[in-house]
Amino acid sequence: MTPETKNIIKKYISEHGESSLIERLKSSNNNNDNLDVLTIIVNNGIHPIPEKYIHGEVFYATEGNLDFSNKEAIKSCFESCLKQVALKLQQKSWKKVYLVPTGHPNLSLQIKMMIYSILRINSTDLFYSKGDYHELTFEIRDILK
Repeated sequence: MTPETKNIIKKYISEHGESSLIERLKSSNNNNDNLDVLTIIVNNGIHPIPEKYIHGEVFYATEGNLDFSNKEAIKSCFESCLKQVALKLQQKSWKKVYLVPTGHPNLSLQIKMMIYSILRINSTDLFYSKGDYHELTFEIRDILK
């Protein structure tokens, strides 16, 4: 094992705990069903997300503070982010997409619409309320019946 790998493992354990690392390694070795699963975190770094709500491959649409200083900056930020999300969604035939709507709600809405527009599937969204997380999936076509 290289010193760099040891440092990465040590850092992960200090931030998330040894049991989290073990669980993550077990799930990555034993779960090939996650190959076509994507979790999109709208803004990384805003809120810590429990590991059990991270599925398959993780994609961070944005990170840190965004420039929302004026209308042009907002539009530019959204367009840049949405282009990257579109590229990610087009990389493979994702069977399931989880959306973690951290950050600005309007950007989360745009990403949710993009998921449906490109993949024609409804995302499963992480909802936080009163200290609990819930994964919510709505089949819009069933609701409209």
